Amino acid sequence: NGIVVYLKRELSKLATDSRPLSRGGIEKLNELYNDRKKLYENAADVVIDTNEDIKECAKRLEKLIEDKIPELF
Repeated sequence: NGIVVYLKRELSKLATDSRPLSRGGIEKLNELYNDRKKLYENAADVVIDTNEDIKECAKRLEKLIEDKIPELF
């Protein structure tokens, strides 16, 4: 009943402090990501690359959602 947004970001740019899944370091994160990548891609209605400027990400997200569900806008 909603939109699934996959916020894609380089693993090296993810916050890791006090995050249980980050306890194994970048190697563990990379392993988890590779195991789950297809699930994320298949479930997503919208994919946003969050490695760019946050304002640009927000604009792209709004536009993609508007295109998917124009009656919300």
